[in-house]
Order: sequence, then C-alpha cells, then structure tokens
Amino acid sequence: MSKKMEVPEFVITLDFELNWGVHDLPNSYKENVLGARSAISELLDLFSKYEISVTWATVGMLFCKDYDDFLKYMPIKIPKYSKANLNPYSIPLQNCKENELYYAHDLIELIVNYPRQEIASHSYSHYYCTEGGQSIEDFSADCDASVKIAKDSFDLDLTSYVFPRNLINPLYLDKLKSRGFTAYRCVSDDSELSKSARVRFFRLIDAYIPILGSKHKKTENDDLGMKIVYSDRFLRPASKYKFLNRLKVIRVKREMLNAAKSGDIYHLWWHPHNFGLRMGQNMSDLEKILDYYKFLNREYGMKSVTMRDCSWI
Repeated sequence: MSKKMEVPEFVITLDFELNWGVHDLPNSYKENVLGARSAISELLDLFSKYEISVTWATVGMLFCKDYDDFLKYMPIKIPKYSKANLNPYSIPLQNCKENELYYAHDLIELIVNYPRQEIASHSYSHYYCTEGGQSIEDFSADCDASVKIAKDSFDLDLTSYVFPRNLINPLYLDKLKSRGFTAYRCVSDDSELSKSARVRFFRLIDAYIPILGSKHKKTENDDLGMKIVYSDRFLRPASKYKFLNRLKVIRVKREMLNAAKSGDIYHLWWHPHNFGLRMGQNMSDLEKILDYYKFLNREYGMKSVTMRDCSWI
C-alpha cells in the first residue's frame, strides 16, 4: 500500500564497501580505501552537526573482525563468476597484512552509536547479481550470510538493500523480501547505459552542468510490495579544479530546491572511499549541501530520512 507524501524528504545512501567493491582495480586505489577509514568519522560528525539521517549500505564481510570470522560466516554456496577478477573469495586473506582494507567491525560499531544512522545491506560479498557464473541459489546464500552477521554482531535487522554497482536482477527480488528486506535502491536512469562511453561522458558533464534533463522518478512500490527508492545523483568526489566543485554543489542544491518545492524526495549517494583523497575539499562541498538542507528544512519543511523511513507515492 502506498503512502502519500506530506513533506519533502532528503535521502543519503552511502555504499560502504572498502576494498570489497574495488579489489579488481589497480593497487593505487588502496590509498582511497584507506582514506575512507578517516573520512567516515568526519562524515559522522557532519551528519550529527546537521541532524542528517543516512543509510549505510554495508558489505557484510566488513562486519568480520578477522579471518576466523570470515570463515565462520562464509555462505554455504559462493558464486563462480565468469570474470575471475570479481571473485572476493580468491583474495588471500589468511596471512593478509592489510586487514584494514577488508574488516571494519570497529567502523560499523562507530556508525551504529551515532543517531539517525541506518545500517543496510550492500550484499554480503559485494555480489554481482547480473554476472555470468552465479545463480539465484548463490544469491540466496549471500543474503542469508549478510542477515546473520548483522544480527549476530550488533543485533541489527536489515531492511534496506543496495545492489552492488546498481545492477539489479529482478528475478532475485523475492529472495530479498523473504529475508525481511522492505526497500531497495534503484538508479533513476538505466544502469546498463553506463557501459556506453558516450553516455558516461555526458553523465560526467551533467554532474556540473544540466544537459541530460531530469531523470527523477518518484519512489514507488514494486510488484512484490517492496519500496523502490530511486536515486537522483551520485555525489562526485572533489576535483582539483575548484570551479568544478562549485558547479557540482550548485547543481545539487538546485535539484534539492526543486524537490523541496514539489514536496518530493531527493536522493544523493556516494561511497566513503570517494572521499578518501582531497578529504578537506570533499567535506567542504558536503557541508555546503548539508547547510542548504537546513535552509530547506526551515523554509519548506524538508526532512532528512533513511531508506527505511522514507515515504513513497
């Protein structure tokens, strides 16, 4: 049953994955991942300062404290991706000296102790549900593992889900619902378009200058009665060019204003590791956006909510 929007809402989702989501990238990206660990505490302080509710879509493996936990919670079935570089279970963790890239029990504990923060699922293993070599049985086992480790570690009942790389397999949605999930994120445009270099280029430009037009979709129920929370914009990491950072913030603020005036939802997302470099500039850009939210809260009654709590049409 859908619910009528009464006030505009501001949603932030963070894809919290550390190295699990980027282990197929060059080693040089590890600097961003390590920087994310510092960025998270600064993000939480900003969210607390501006009274911002945030959904942290967390890879289940991050709940592990060590390799023993990694073995304990490994799903009973694991995918055998056609692209071997996507397989997280092939990473040699037994004698790994870079545990801070893969385990984040301490950071999750920090997040849950801040007000207004929701821990959601980003799958257990940063699961690629549209890739070859995996099955619905593998996905089901992955879901079970993410639900179990969250419950065992912090007594959390996960209800929101963010598909890794925003790639959704509609055949798998009933598996989410059967495990207690009630909401999932969907990009407003077709994520398959990201495979086109031309579209990626124009999407990059659109982050600063409006050239693609509105891609906003109203949050709604799917055929299973689950809430689809459409995203509006990926908050790009800070550029070395200051004028681009100013344009990016202006772009987001204009979209937020339009949502506030129309009594709608505005949904912003990014990864903590996007803030791993140029952290000062990233935090400055974000603070301008959060300060503008407070203005919209005063002028239009806009509320900051999590995926779990947002309304739908």
